[in-house]
Amino acid sequence: MTSASASAPRLVHVISSLGVGGAERLLVDFMASLRPQEHDAVTVIVMNGSDPVMLADLCKTGVRVLAWDRPRGSRDPRYLFRLMEDIGSGPVVVHAHNRGSKFWAMLVRLLRPKTRLVFTVHAMHIVEAYGAVHRAVHNRLVDCTVAISRAVAAECEASGLRNVVVVRNGVDLSRFRISPESEACRLEREPDRVPVIVTVARLVHAIKGQDVLIEAVARLKQRGMATRLRLIGSPSSDQPETPAYLRELVTRHGLEGDVTFVEGVADAAPEIRAADICAVPSRAEGFGLVILEAMASGVPVVASRLDGPAELIETGRTGYLAEPGNADDLADKIALLLSDPALASRMVRDARAVADTHDIAVMRDAYLDLYRRLAR
Repeated sequence: MTSASASAPRLVHVISSLGVGGAERLLVDFMASLRPQEHDAVTVIVMNGSDPVMLADLCKTGVRVLAWDRPRGSRDPRYLFRLMEDIGSGPVVVHAHNRGSKFWAMLVRLLRPKTRLVFTVHAMHIVEAYGAVHRAVHNRLVDCTVAISRAVAAECEASGLRNVVVVRNGVDLSRFRISPESEACRLEREPDRVPVIVTVARLVHAIKGQDVLIEAVARLKQRGMATRLRLIGSPSSDQPETPAYLRELVTRHGLEGDVTFVEGVADAAPEIRAADICAVPSRAEGFGLVILEAMASGVPVVASRLDGPAELIETGRTGYLAEPGNADDLADKIALLLSDPALASRMVRDARAVADTHDIAVMRDAYLDLYRRLAR
């Protein structure tokens, strides 16, 4: 074993639910990246319900998986005792992956001081909402807060959190790479087909900006640039009105034959690989995992000019950045790719090098190093 995997401590990952989402897929891919000799030290606890496909993928990784069926939002103290029993006694590093699981893990940390607790902040605008009490308890009980980008780390530190480190998300490149890789992207290889634009995100338009992308597609159609848009993502309780609103927007612009909604996709890799352009029109984005997935797939990317995506995209070289919430600018950037397929191919070649530096193994080893340091 390399130094990155030697003497790994006992690890327990806790997540509230395993639905179809970026953080959930990242956890599954993280577990799949572990080497066989590391499996015995790892347990994953899913407290609430799970998407059947996501849970099956997690169980295939070889780590121990405990899937509970706790009612969403339940505070029954019996679940605390169950969590303590499943975590077990003795030294352990617990890694909580969302707000709900963090609170249960903090209770375990309080009752068992030898436990070490890691919490990953997967998005922008999460910690800035912490009140003074929440922030104080977090700093007291969370041994390390992991930010997925410099932008998220800056927000954590500005909000008063301590012990913040950056571990960038990684991608299982093997799931997205097309072999053999072509020097030309699909826009250049297949100039006669109607280009397909894909976006992958939960349906929360106030954050993910699907409405802006629909408006941009309407602008392109008005210019005589035909495209097909595939919106990959499932409804969310964070904004349950989004699906109806987006469909109404599609109807208003007469795009019923141009826009397809695809829900319940546990693995978006085939959708991304089949696209001509990947759009990330978010109004807030801490990182943008789908950007790396598209880069690895050889698909040119247009994303919002936000701190997270800007850490991955050098506009004009490895993709384009558009002003958040600006449908005209988003349409302009997409049009640049549509009108110059050779340029899109050059961007794709440069973008693959960016994806190479974010392989899931790099993220895995960074986390294993962190766990070992905390367990000393």
